[in-house]
Amino acid sequence: MSLENGGALDFASYSYFALTPGAPTALREVRTALDITCGRPSRVMFEVLDNRADVSQLEPTKMNLGYQDTQSIGWYTVEVPGGGVTYDGRSGRSVSEQTDGSWFWDNALRHQGVYSISKNMPLQVAEFSSAHIPLAINAYIVDQDKLDPAKPMEMDGSLSISLRYL
Repeated sequence: MSLENGGALDFASYSYFALTPGAPTALREVRTALDITCGRPSRVMFEVLDNRADVSQLEPTKMNLGYQDTQSIGWYTVEVPGGGVTYDGRSGRSVSEQTDGSWFWDNALRHQGVYSISKNMPLQVAEFSSAHIPLAINAYIVDQDKLDPAKPMEMDGSLSISLRYL
């Protein structure tokens, strides 16, 4: 399993004074892809874990972007753009596992979510040797007035993806 660009994402540098007062500032979208290669055709799933999870964040699709002291500086979302998932050269869709063990089509990755690849129809986890899953990452910095311009602000969001065979 690997991420394009080694998994490093660059959202550029931002001055405190370039941030929006009274509203979050959207940063430019960054794209990468998750590539999975298995030694033989297999059914696999991958689990997503936000390593900097903010316990006060109630929306599981918002991953924590980092902290300034104990204040979260923002969040990012990870989505699978439609139409780009392939497995063994065929078109597929991203799916997520529900608590009852069923799967549904899903493009938004969530903290502690479990995902796989499905054929377009019928909905079932596909067996594959290689898969390519494009990812779009959108980051947002909290309102300018929630941050202290005298303190450093480091965007160090961290996401782990683990692979499990079914």
